[in-house]
Amino acid sequence: RSSDLDLENEISILEGTSTTLQATIIPDNADNKNVYWSSSDASIVTVDNGVIKGITPGDAQIIAITDDGGYLANCNVHVNAIAGSGECGDNLNWYCTYSGELVITGTGDMWDYNDYDNEAPWNELNIKNILFPDEMTHIGDYAFTKLDVTNIDLPNSLESIGQSAFMDSKLATI
Repeated sequence: RSSDLDLENEISILEGTSTTLQATIIPDNADNKNVYWSSSDASIVTVDNGVIKGITPGDAQIIAITDDGGYLANCNVHVNAIAGSGECGDNLNWYCTYSGELVITGTGDMWDYNDYDNEAPWNELNIKNILFPDEMTHIGDYAFTKLDVTNIDLPNSLESIGQSAFMDSKLATI
């Protein structure tokens, strides 16, 4: 018989993406480890056996209840809107939230851009923060020109930074 249930208190996800919440039943050797899941607002976030999916921007709660003891745990879920997304390298992708966080995922080299007919796809977005993947090896030419970002953390795997990659940006520290 379960005596408690533990669940992550808070999580943020992007609309259209999914992640799995882990409900920990206490004690570990409980005979019945069945958990029932529900969402306080399925128009914002859905849940199916612990897998949550962001439907539309907003806030909702995921509720987990043990089958045998009736123990309950909640996770507050914030679903962020995506302002843009796409590819930025053969093995790199990007997305940007409306709050201004540019997230690059994947491995390898970023494509090169220029400032006249092949601008970086996020140039028109209001970028405040950039998160680079650990396995990125090259930042493309003109990739982050004229951005308001003031500091960044570059990955240790980075081998090169392209021409004018941070030209006219407000970058103060790396």
